[in-house]
Order: sequence, then structure tokens, then C-alpha cells
Amino acid sequence: MECFEGKTSITSYTGIEPNIFLHEVFRNKTAHLSLPFPLELKTLEGEHSGLPDEKFDTVVFTHVLCSVHNATQVLAEVDRVLKPGGRVFFLEHIASPPGSWMRFFQKTIEPIWSIALDGCKFPDTHLLLERFKNQGKEGFEVMYHFFDAPMPLAIVKPHLMGHAVKKGREAGEQ
Repeated sequence: MECFEGKTSITSYTGIEPNIFLHEVFRNKTAHLSLPFPLELKTLEGEHSGLPDEKFDTVVFTHVLCSVHNATQVLAEVDRVLKPGGRVFFLEHIASPPGSWMRFFQKTIEPIWSIALDGCKFPDTHLLLERFKNQGKEGFEVMYHFFDAPMPLAIVKPHLMGHAVKKGREAGEQ
């Protein structure tokens, strides 16, 4: 929440959190902040936000693609609401490489894990992001890297982090 404090070029913030159980956590963490911009929190309805086309110049998501019903539709929604030249920043936990013992373990416990953790799975997110390059009319320039996050459970250490830029005119250009 520190990114909201101090000098910022943020003019508005719209959060879309698919996990309704995290809405109260968000409200509690932001209630004490005095912000120079409006703060709004919404849920997804069937992977659709209901927001206007090309409204945002930046989209940030963390640990989202693992828990939504249709990650491809979520990325299509990101394309729809992002202005040309806009940026997407992401951090996701992912499935371990095919053929590894960890991947076997992840896929074995995934049905129970998903029930216990509100739909969370171990996706091949990098494959989705490769398709994201050709999303929409212009596509996206996508850059990411894999790493092991400092997580207490080895099963969720494999992560992917990066950003994408929607091709087209630069954000802010008319």
C-alpha cells in the first residue's frame, strides 16, 4: 500500500479482485490512507469487469491467473480496458516444468488445493502470455522471467514476473 502514499502520478485507482474474501483485507489496509485520488474496488463477473473500453493506462495483477475460471478471457478483458501503449505488470505463481517431481506433486494435489484455496491452480501461465502477444488488433510486447519466490511452501515457489505493453499509439497520445 506504500505505492499509494507520497508523491504519485496516480489519478484514480480501480481494483478488480476476483476473490471476494480479500475485499475486506483491502479495505482495512487502505482505510487509514488519505489519498489525492479515488479508490474503487470491484469484482469480476464471469471474467468481465463491466468497465469502459481503453480506460486504463496501467494494469497490475498478482496471483490472479491461477484462480480465475478462464484466464484467456481475463487477458482479453485486460486488452479491452487498456489504452494502446498501456502497460501490464504481473506476478504469478506457476506450474513447475513438465516432467519434474514438483509438477507431478502440484498436479496431484491440485483438485484439493483448488477447493481449499478458492480456485487456485498451478497453470502454465507462460503459455497464456505467449498467446497474449497476439491479443487484440495490435498485440502486446511481452517480457517475463521465471524465478523461485521466497515462499514458505516449495509447491508455490515457481513464479513468473514481467510486463507487457499494448501495441498501438503511446499511452496519453490522442
